[in-house]
Amino acid sequence: VNPSINQSINIERMMLSTSNRYRKVSLRSFAANRERESAEGRYWAKFRAVAGSPAQEPLAGMVSSVVFCPRAPFDFAVTASTRVFLYGGNTCELKRTITRFKDVAYSGCYRSDGKLVVAGTEDAHVKVFDANSRMVMRHLQGHKSAVRVTRFSTDHTHVFSASDDKTARLWDIPTGSLVHRLEGHTDYVRSGFQSAHDRNLWITGSYDHTLRCWDMRAPKCVMTLDHKLPIEDVMALSSGSVILSAGGPFVRAWDLISGRMVHETNNHQKTVTCLALDATGSRIVSGSLDQSVKIYDAATYNVTHSMRFDKPVMSVGLSPNGRVMAIGLLDGTLSIRVKGGKDSLLTLPSFGRGSNDASSNATSVLAPLAAAGAANKRPPRGGTRAFFMRGASHRATEDDLQVARVRKQRLQDFDKYMKAFQYTRALDAALRTRHAVIVTSVIEELIQRGGLRTALAGRDEKSLGGLLKFLIRYIDNPHHTQVLIDTTTIVLELYGRDLGSSMAVDELFAKLRWKLNEEIVLQKQLYELQGALDLVLHNSLGNTDGAGDDDGAVLLQQPTVASSSQNNSNSSEGKKNKKQQKKNKRQQQDTVNGKKLNKLAAKATKSTKTTKAPKPSKKKQQKKRKQTPTKKTAATAATTTTTTTKATTTTTTTKSRRSKRKLSTDNSNNNNGSSNNTTTIWLTRADQTKPD
Repeated sequence: VNPSINQSINIERMMLSTSNRYRKVSLRSFAANRERESAEGRYWAKFRAVAGSPAQEPLAGMVSSVVFCPRAPFDFAVTASTRVFLYGGNTCELKRTITRFKDVAYSGCYRSDGKLVVAGTEDAHVKVFDANSRMVMRHLQGHKSAVRVTRFSTDHTHVFSASDDKTARLWDIPTGSLVHRLEGHTDYVRSGFQSAHDRNLWITGSYDHTLRCWDMRAPKCVMTLDHKLPIEDVMALSSGSVILSAGGPFVRAWDLISGRMVHETNNHQKTVTCLALDATGSRIVSGSLDQSVKIYDAATYNVTHSMRFDKPVMSVGLSPNGRVMAIGLLDGTLSIRVKGGKDSLLTLPSFGRGSNDASSNATSVLAPLAAAGAANKRPPRGGTRAFFMRGASHRATEDDLQVARVRKQRLQDFDKYMKAFQYTRALDAALRTRHAVIVTSVIEELIQRGGLRTALAGRDEKSLGGLLKFLIRYIDNPHHTQVLIDTTTIVLELYGRDLGSSMAVDELFAKLRWKLNEEIVLQKQLYELQGALDLVLHNSLGNTDGAGDDDGAVLLQQPTVASSSQNNSNSSEGKKNKKQQKKNKRQQQDTVNGKKLNKLAAKATKSTKTTKAPKPSKKKQQKKRKQTPTKKTAATAATTTTTTTKATTTTTTTKSRRSKRKLSTDNSNNNNGSSNNTTTIWLTRADQTKPD
């Protein structure tokens, strides 16, 4: 068979199969965020949550501590409620659970060799367990309140504990006896550690706002530092001479040599609960009740990266090889993030800090062995599944006859209902996804089909409540506002008359109204801010070329600084400036003359006013009627009329000159015959009108 004929037949079959297919709902797409991510952000973005791990499920209670073992394979102990969970460092899977506690457990910690685990309890006990068999090796008693801090010493023979009874103690593991009792704090002791450079130095932090350094050779407190807030955690940097204290929203750095505070950070909004260092010691990690984890540069103490979580962060831990990060939350969730994702854990076990190199070397060694095994592989036996699946991975060539395989179209629930024209169920299925893009895309598709009103009508209290909750949450999102406002108007038209029939629906409508009012107030404030910024930018750019209206405008002149080129202007410019000065002087003289004319007009009007005289007798009135007016009386009347008309004309001229008067600042003291330029701005007045 000709291959070209087969190809044309396959194309026709595909066209027939695709022409009858349902067109899925096209999801809305938005412009991607073009902010450039820094190298620091790209590094921490490689730590991805382990999907499908049992560690992602909430534990029995609050995750109070996460501590990694300093020895490979870097297992870590997680303390929550009345249990201590031991996770593998290679697979991040739960290996063992220590449950031999009568009350809440605190501060589960590995010994540096990974063989023992110590933990404190709410009933004032300290217990040491075998990491493999989970047997209780030592049961140390002596505290009078809850033991919140437990640590192994670097010599592997001592255990340090700090309690809410305001004391810290050092225990001997072989004998189980008390070695030192450290007293001096006046409140709960909630943190402590041993110096990596001096095994005799222990540092504790308390709710009495103080850090205390203890010398076990005395034993006594050799230094006290005031944090001024209850201290939740303390830690030393890799140098050993600088320690960090976390209390309130502050993280403070202290120099042990001088006993002074070196730096203070205030990047959290709530109390900082935990501190940790990365594998290199160059990054500081802090967790807070504000549901965030922030990462600082240990040299500059500047924030380089931050992470957000759904619940307050109570504990943070990083593996010594830099591959695993574990974050404990208040609701008992343990978030395990692995560098490179879960696939990087399934390659090969790590071999210390150079785990990546070791795994690559191991795979290169095992590659020839795998190839040799594939070559010596026997053919499958008849009747087996492998026999019938022969050639499933074979790729067709050009000469082979290919049968077009029409795959069944996979549709989501809302697409299935849209295909069946069940618009109400399609919208409900989209709302169940809790994805704003999907819901708005389905609403747009319903608008195009003319079925949005049908999908919104006839809803009961439960389905209408889910729709209103979605509108309340996303109506102020700029990506979805336009679509959801149209949806809200239809909902109000359909269910506005039913208000008062259900308390739950009424509360949701009230919340929606409050959300819209808040958004309107915010938009008004933004418009005001935009107007102010436009005015500032306009003035800063020097766009002051005013061109106001001619009606009722007053011309203001603002002197501007003349440049060097303006100082060396031609003589023609100087003549123009002189002419302008003469015009200004004439206008000033006109205004003065106008004032004088106004005074004269006022006097003339006063003179024309007649005073009331006593009424003459009837005989005199008859005589005046018979007499005709003389030339003198006519002349006097004419003079009075002319004076009044002159007064009115002078007043109108002065008003017109005053309305177009210039308030100028003359800079006419130039020796070179040139004057400084002036920029003019017209300011309109609503109460002035242009004279006729």
